[in-house]
Amino acid sequence: MGTANNQTAPAPLTVAAAAHKLGVTTATIYRWLEDGALTRFPVEGDTVLVDRASVEAVLAQKAAS
Repeated sequence: MGTANNQTAPAPLTVAAAAHKLGVTTATIYRWLEDGALTRFPVEGDTVLVDRASVEAVLAQKAAS
């Protein structure tokens, strides 16, 4: 028998949390979402959430430069 994989995707971030984590303003987060530098996490309605993996990718890119 194989083992079950119970890993779930990391929870998305609010715009404010993503801004805090990246050290930028919320306006920058919205601009990066528009430009494609960050990925919007799909939710219904007007709520905007940011895909955590895209935030981590930007952090890694900042650390490498």
